[in-house]
Amino acid sequence: MIIEMMLGDCSYDGHEKTQSLFIECNVTEEEITLAYKKGVIEVGLDLEKEVATEYNEPYIYDDQVKILSEAGFVFDDLRENHDNKMRWYVDWDEFFRMYMFLVEKGNPSIEWKRVKFDVVIMGGYGLFN
Repeated sequence: MIIEMMLGDCSYDGHEKTQSLFIECNVTEEEITLAYKKGVIEVGLDLEKEVATEYNEPYIYDDQVKILSEAGFVFDDLRENHDNKMRWYVDWDEFFRMYMFLVEKGNPSIEWKRVKFDVVIMGGYGLFN
């Protein structure tokens, strides 16, 4: 099953910027959501409510990094933030990896791999305002 994993303003009630990644997975989107919730309980961190939750605030804080690291997550691309607020920049790819880590914690039997698709640009610039 191919599932779209969407990050950003998915409710389209603000800046409406999103990024989608696609995974091939052996479970449904409902099972992924359930596994995520179980992983949140096991690890003690809810990305959806605690990391990069405000507009133009792409940060994860030191205590959150510690929680994930102690649970076994290995960060690839944390960039230091120079405002002395004990936080790090996190990009959408790293956020996706953290999310899937929590999914795997919640249900270790889930198998997935990221897939990419070719894109055809169709035009229609004037369709959206």
